[in-house]
Amino acid sequence: MTIYLYITGIPLTGELFSSVWKLNNTFQPDKVYDAVLVLTGAIDYNWYINNKVDDNLVFDFKSYYKFTGEEERIYTGIEFVKMGKAKTLLYGKWTPTISINGKYDSLNCSELVKKFAIENGVSENNFIVYGKNISRTIDEANQLKEFLIQHPIKDILLVTSEIHMRRANAIFNKKELYPDLYSVSKTATIYKKIFKVKNYIPSPSGFALSMNSLYELVGFCGYLIKDDI
Repeated sequence: MTIYLYITGIPLTGELFSSVWKLNNTFQPDKVYDAVLVLTGAIDYNWYINNKVDDNLVFDFKSYYKFTGEEERIYTGIEFVKMGKAKTLLYGKWTPTISINGKYDSLNCSELVKKFAIENGVSENNFIVYGKNISRTIDEANQLKEFLIQHPIKDILLVTSEIHMRRANAIFNKKELYPDLYSVSKTATIYKKIFKVKNYIPSPSGFALSMNSLYELVGFCGYLIKDDI
């Protein structure tokens, strides 16, 4: 048990997994993509929904943006459009629901991300929300395929975190969608990880990295068993 806790608690475990698990970018710098596809997530919807019933706030929470730490994908998608590397930004219709005070409430995160993108330089016409009731990556793949039947978008660049890219790419490929890839939230090279002393010291961040790695591995295997990848 002690050995298990040590292995899962040190940052090196998750860092090494990321190094092995990651896919190389296939992004082509000289190409102008029809769309950059940013996978859903990154919005702290619990914060927004819980604040709806908080009468003690001294600020208007609806005027602010609260992210979860995964917002680099959103920033990247915005910049690709602003730089002219992609004509439009695609984002799935994501409206998570939670129970609060015995009632269910939801938040249209897609519109929140759209508002953020517009405020940061993306025109409203260049931000496209597709699909409905998206909650998982497989929903995004299924509904994007349906969306593309009616919309002539050919060259797509997929943006998500480095650790999630392998599973995401496999899911899209299973649906006969083959976007180019651009990973964010990247880890350092394996050589830099090995020689950092702090990577051998158990810490909360170490456990988090290990759990994220396990989540991706189990998720990939689960989809593989169900023939979804």
